[in-house]
Amino acid sequence: RGGTERGTGRGKAEGGVIIPKGKVGLLSGTWGSGKGLALVQLAIAVATGGEWFGRLQANKGKVLLASAVDDSDDILRRMQYACDLLKLSDEEINDVESNVMMAPTGPGLPSFFLTAEGERTELLEGIREAVECHKIALVILDPWSRFYGHNHNHDKTINELHSIAMLPCRPSVIVAHSEPIEEGFHWKA
Repeated sequence: RGGTERGTGRGKAEGGVIIPKGKVGLLSGTWGSGKGLALVQLAIAVATGGEWFGRLQANKGKVLLASAVDDSDDILRRMQYACDLLKLSDEEINDVESNVMMAPTGPGLPSFFLTAEGERTELLEGIREAVECHKIALVILDPWSRFYGHNHNHDKTINELHSIAMLPCRPSVIVAHSEPIEEGFHWKA
């Protein structure tokens, strides 16, 4: 639960985090509204312990970024653009390079969490292993529809998403979702 510091317009996240540990948040908006860049800037804020959009201070930690629509070159280009835009110092750029990991996802690669039979996929197992092994503080999944997969596994897929947040290191998890109706993007935690 956030708030605004009186007279500053700056958000104050509970416990100094953007999404509480062990919780799942949603960033939604129309295609092309800037969700991807916002998520890259969130990854940078967590990797450096910096601010996100000048409003919320992040605790420094490791980030796992999984994009099912952008390949690693696109993500790196977006990350470089955001680093330049934010005018990061050499030390902050080193933090980004050492604290942001990319999951092996992208166009043409399997991205479902569960098989049609409801079993965990290699991707989901890999994400879980990376979170535990590297003590990931934030997992970003973009877009949720590509990881969601088979509709008849809706509840189980949601449970798996929450189970990632409940791993021993208690990462925060954020998913991006495209909303075809509303303009811009919206934050829900």
